[in-house]
Amino acid sequence: MLLITISKVDRWGREKNFAKLVEALNYDDDEVRKAAALCLGRIGDTSLLETLEYALNNDSNMFVKKDIESAISLIKAKKYVQGKPIFNEEIINLQPVYSYQVKVGS
Repeated sequence: MLLITISKVDRWGREKNFAKLVEALNYDDDEVRKAAALCLGRIGDTSLLETLEYALNNDSNMFVKKDIESAISLIKAKKYVQGKPIFNEEIINLQPVYSYQVKVGS
């Protein structure tokens, strides 16, 4: 079996090496699986959602599951922001803002 370290997982995340990160989701070491899930979440590619959901349903460690859930949430948040504009000019009517200077102390 290939020896996978967290530093390798981090490098794969920076390189966006999906195949290696998905492979790391099945590794024996809990910390490696957690790191792989979080890297996938930071990458934010929606094509990875199904893989992460499968890993979530099949992992036995509750701490790994929490990080997989976090990764899924990150991807879904990025998908939402990328899919729709944050501000819709038809809905938001911006009002002018007034500033006041307040003297503190005497």
